[in-house]
Amino acid sequence: MNKLLRFLTFGIGWQVKRGDAVEIARAECLNRGKPWAEPVHVHRSFGDWELWTDTRHRGGNMRIVVDGGTGAVKGLYGPMPR
Repeated sequence: MNKLLRFLTFGIGWQVKRGDAVEIARAECLNRGKPWAEPVHVHRSFGDWELWTDTRHRGGNMRIVVDGGTGAVKGLYGPMPR
């Protein structure tokens, strides 16, 4: 399904690379005073990057959504309750 979606949305939201999305999310968390803990799980979600921090533990995780085309932070959620 992912390959089909990429084919259908060719060129939409692919300007921001994975490493850039991680750096954008880290900077946004630090600017807002939110916790940032490694390891980070990063995946694509409809052209956007979705990041989860501190994936080894339940609770206290941050969820950050970065726009895949512009690099703008669409959402910063958390820390998540346990």
